[in-house]
Amino acid sequence: MVGKSSSPHDLEFRVMCFHEAGHALACYLYKIPIRAITVEPDARYIGNVSMNIRDARQRLEGWHERRARSLAERIIRACVSGQIAEKRYSTKSFWKNHSRHDWDIAIDVADKFSGSLKEAMAWCHYLYLNMENELLGECNWNVIKALAKELRSLKTIRGFEARRLIEKTLFTRIT
Repeated sequence: MVGKSSSPHDLEFRVMCFHEAGHALACYLYKIPIRAITVEPDARYIGNVSMNIRDARQRLEGWHERRARSLAERIIRACVSGQIAEKRYSTKSFWKNHSRHDWDIAIDVADKFSGSLKEAMAWCHYLYLNMENELLGECNWNVIKALAKELRSLKTIRGFEARRLIEKTLFTRIT
């Protein structure tokens, strides 16, 4: 799988690496702690960025409106970022259901602050468009490429290793 084969299976795997790398970079940018990034399938996911979104979603209930809304926005941005990176890498999407799950989480979070489902979806779409501009800039795209490359070879990256790689790539480009 790690070779430069052009088989559909290999393309699917590379797209998945970019999808998870997009989530990971957004988590880093918006200070959402990640435990690990993996492209090893399990019973629930074909790939996963292990972040504390469940805990964060529960915290939304008890927080002051403004602080909770800020956290909600960061969660939504992290949720939609996988699909953005995936689409930038390849217009051929293999995981409509995987991205659908990401959108379901985003809309569920947005719905807590919206008057209607339509308003929640509009907020998520707005943040999606906003994240497209942020993630697809050259500097951030290079970070996503570096994370995806590392995922292709290792299959799983621990949170601190991901942070180190992100910072190394970001600061190498800046200097």
